[in-house]
Amino acid sequence: MRNLIHKLIKKDNTSNQFWSEIENLKSEINLICDKINKTDMWFESERNEDLIDACIYQREFLNSRYRYLLKKIKEMYKSQHVNYLGSDKNGCL
Repeated sequence: MRNLIHKLIKKDNTSNQFWSEIENLKSEINLICDKINKTDMWFESERNEDLIDACIYQREFLNSRYRYLLKKIKEMYKSQHVNYLGSDKNGCL
């Protein structure tokens, strides 16, 4: 989920602060993707019913955070009129 496949067009029309914020969001998204992978592995190996529930809740929390960050980064690109293409097959940047 960690593949960074992206194409940025019209980069010179935007500020350094914008790109810094974008990079911070990308880093956080990749961190969330790592946590999702670890939670999935935990879920696969867990046998305790209460902890299986904890895995499910953790996964839902991470999915919600991921969707929020993805929406935020897309809105930032739109606000700067920058075309953004890219994510891996799992949706991570």
